[in-house]
Amino acid sequence: MIFYICGTDHYRAAEKLKELKNGFIQKRDKAGLNVTEIDGETVDVVKLRQEIMASPFLGEKRMIIVRDILKNKKVAKELEAFLKDQGEKLDNVVCFIDYLDGEKVKFKMGKPVIAGNLYKFLIAQKFAWEYYPLSSRELPGWISKYVSDKSRCHPDQSSSAVERSLNCRISRQASEELAYLVGSDLVQMGNELDKLVAYCGDQEIGIEAVRQLVRAKFDDNIFNLVEAVARKNKALSMKLLAGQMKNGVHEIMILKMLTRQFKMLIQIKGGGNASEVGLPPFIFTKAASQASNFTEEKLISAYHKLLELEASFKSGATNPELSLDLFISAIAD
Repeated sequence: MIFYICGTDHYRAAEKLKELKNGFIQKRDKAGLNVTEIDGETVDVVKLRQEIMASPFLGEKRMIIVRDILKNKKVAKELEAFLKDQGEKLDNVVCFIDYLDGEKVKFKMGKPVIAGNLYKFLIAQKFAWEYYPLSSRELPGWISKYVSDKSRCHPDQSSSAVERSLNCRISRQASEELAYLVGSDLVQMGNELDKLVAYCGDQEIGIEAVRQLVRAKFDDNIFNLVEAVARKNKALSMKLLAGQMKNGVHEIMILKMLTRQFKMLIQIKGGGNASEVGLPPFIFTKAASQASNFTEEKLISAYHKLLELEASFKSGATNPELSLDLFISAIAD
């Protein structure tokens, strides 16, 4: 039997592998003696064939997990021929998993374009799963399910060995805010949700909890981006912006937080104090230092441009990623 998992969403791909592996151990290999993991990028085809055909030790079957086989061009042709020849004769379970590079995979008509007959053979298997980043529409649903699953088996605060069921849930507003802030990086999303579940306990996770526990980190990222712009460090500015996008932060959220930051700097430049601007004193001091690196005219110009971008984003008249690139590039000059 052949399983195949691939995609650029490494979190969900890894979760699927964990599910398959645990299922195999529970049903066929409780002693855990018949699961072998292989680095597909470096293995030779002789070694791979031997592992796939080897008999189980005190068990019914073996499970061979092969990671990143598509990176190994040397074995592709022979491996495909071998797997086709074996067909239904394979006694063991062979699970291939390819963690694809999100920057290299191209899409056509909504489907990934991946060269090579080995990929075409593997993805055509009966048991094959592809995982690519969730869309902004899909993320809130995934978030709600994660919170629901997590709350069913949550460690009791009084003892790490005791688990109890929580009645934890997340509001739609909070899940949408979190989706905007974190984006499609599910590893980071899981970390943020774990903190929120622990913090809120049996209470509903609301938008205020998200803003209190999660937003501060993204405010720091935006502050650093604007700081680089203020110092006219164009290379660093573009790098920080690219980093936000690579981490899956939605362009609209980046735009909103930039707009908020420039509005705040205009208030400070106009003489607003910490209380009027709504900042703690130590953050206000940092923001005031940042504002001093801009003229009032440049701050107002940047703010108005951001408002224009927001309108064009909503109308779909411009490419959000390209527009943000051009904005940062221009203002950092």
